[in-house]
Amino acid sequence: MGVTTILEKPVSDQILVSRLKHLLDVNHYSKMLEAARCNMNAKTPVKSYLNIPDFNNEKDLNFYLKFIAVLEKNYKDETFNRAQAADQMLISVRQLNRRLSDLFEYNFTEFLSRFRIDKAVKALEKGGAIMDLSLDVGFGTPTYFSTTFKRVTGLPPKKFQEAFFGSQSSQKKA
Repeated sequence: MGVTTILEKPVSDQILVSRLKHLLDVNHYSKMLEAARCNMNAKTPVKSYLNIPDFNNEKDLNFYLKFIAVLEKNYKDETFNRAQAADQMLISVRQLNRRLSDLFEYNFTEFLSRFRIDKAVKALEKGGAIMDLSLDVGFGTPTYFSTTFKRVTGLPPKKFQEAFFGSQSSQKKA
């Protein structure tokens, strides 16, 4: 039927505005995702470090789109956490944990780290300075970023940048 939310009367203005903002965010992100799917043949030789399954039904896909919209909005905040994500998705922390474990092979923290690494890879391609971009994508320290980046990709950020994007990306940041 395409129903995304149900509101019971009477609805407070605050709840109505909150739900509308949430729906607009999800709609915006699904348009971005569709555009990204159309550009799958981009020049970047690097894959995503998030293993996203094929979704069996629209409910799972909608959950994923809502979750990604929340991450997209908050990933730069190093203090962003599971409770905040659940609150923005209008579900409990327990429901969020359950849905993530049903759909993905990662828990919230690992999913968020990999999401941030994907963002960092795009910045590395553009020639971003590693120290700056580690903070830009929500890692508290460059050391934590480098450790996580190496664990996820198999290479430290600098070597990854050189291997996949060559010296041209190093020259862009100068």
